[in-house]
Amino acid sequence: MLSCDDQHRLGAAASLQPQSEGDRESAESPVAAQPRPPAGPQRTHSSGTAWSGAYPVGAGRASAAGGEAEGGSAYLYLADGRAVDPETGELVAGMGSASSREECEQFSQGLPRAEKPRIRERWRLADGLRDYQAARVAKCRRIPVSETVPVQRGVHGHHYGATCTCSSVWCCPHCAPIILAERGADIERVVSTWGPGRTVMLTLTARHSLEHDLAGLLKGTMAAWASLQQSGAWRRWLASMGYAGYVRRIDMTQGENGWHVHLHLLLFLGDGVELDASNLTEDGIASHWAAAVARKMGSQHVPSDDRGVRLTPCNSPKYLAKMGFEFTDSGTKQAKNGNRTVWELARDIADRDDAHDVSLWREYAEATKGKRMVEWSRGDRDMRKRLALADERADADIIADAEAGELVGLLPAMAYRRLVQLRQVVTPLEMLDAKVSWADVAAWVERVTGHGVRPVLAAEHAEPRCARAPPM
Repeated sequence: MLSCDDQHRLGAAASLQPQSEGDRESAESPVAAQPRPPAGPQRTHSSGTAWSGAYPVGAGRASAAGGEAEGGSAYLYLADGRAVDPETGELVAGMGSASSREECEQFSQGLPRAEKPRIRERWRLADGLRDYQAARVAKCRRIPVSETVPVQRGVHGHHYGATCTCSSVWCCPHCAPIILAERGADIERVVSTWGPGRTVMLTLTARHSLEHDLAGLLKGTMAAWASLQQSGAWRRWLASMGYAGYVRRIDMTQGENGWHVHLHLLLFLGDGVELDASNLTEDGIASHWAAAVARKMGSQHVPSDDRGVRLTPCNSPKYLAKMGFEFTDSGTKQAKNGNRTVWELARDIADRDDAHDVSLWREYAEATKGKRMVEWSRGDRDMRKRLALADERADADIIADAEAGELVGLLPAMAYRRLVQLRQVVTPLEMLDAKVSWADVAAWVERVTGHGVRPVLAAEHAEPRCARAPPM
């Protein structure tokens, strides 16, 4: 028998019947077979296909396997492709969600679309990681927080609002690149204002092996950094360089020798300091760092002289890439020497779903929980305050502002959920970016989801909507 949800779908507003020759041919198959809708006003899709008015659905009447149900009644097809005997309510046949996704791909063939490969890749990673994420991260962008989901036009194209967001800078393929893009822009403003010639990049790392877990390495590395900051020799070196402040980022990769944790720091130095071979040397810093590692992590973690410390001037924009801030999408930074960044690890999980990779991801998610990825020196040495730049915004505020924009239309929450299930949630955005009208996008959404979309909305919602997920 039909569930309450299925009964609701049968009464929902629905799909539009294609009228072009090509669409009539495809309608002969059980997948696409639908009744001819009543006569109504026609509109022409940008691709040249004519569409006529909507009709009530469970996505249409059709015979199963080319015949009729017993008793002469035709089956009803739900939006997800399952067939229902209208007299008994029995689920008698169905194509399943995989076939529905294939059908959606067929529907979208030839449609004008401005490809959004980065957004599609984020959704692919999110789908691949969903079963291995914390509940809040797994729900990000998948769950509407209201009865309708606004489709909005922003600076970087069209996007959705009013969905759950997690604001995880460590684990979320959706939120992490947005947050880190702003953090990188903050750093770039400070470096540009202070002067690249007075900024150096310092990278600190410790020895590691397969037997060392990530949580222990992360805790030990941060303790060694705190110890180094208290060192008199370190403070004297900073004073000789006219030290003004720093910004620090935690980074990590994974490879055949286990997890590799390292700290990237930008040191902002004073006026009149000439950076040359006489003072831009790693020798003195390396000994201080090795001593700090030995105190807090043990002698087995003391790095070699040529690997524990690296000091380079910030005379090119590549410093942002090295710190992992250059990217505008999850994981464009690539590790070296056979190692993987965490987003390369995520890609491998999405591609292969390997059990060992999954265990590594879970270890990473647990070890980074509650940690700050980016930190500035405090008080008078906070370079943003010293240069009268804007204060740092909370991660949640960055995500909320990224979802603001000019309202284009509203999707029913059920239609949005269905697009997510079919892995077609990016397609309407691509169509809108390609200048396809909202009416034609709404028609496509109705057809593939079986849920009606209201055509005129702008006058009802003049103010842009910015959605933030409630606590979960």
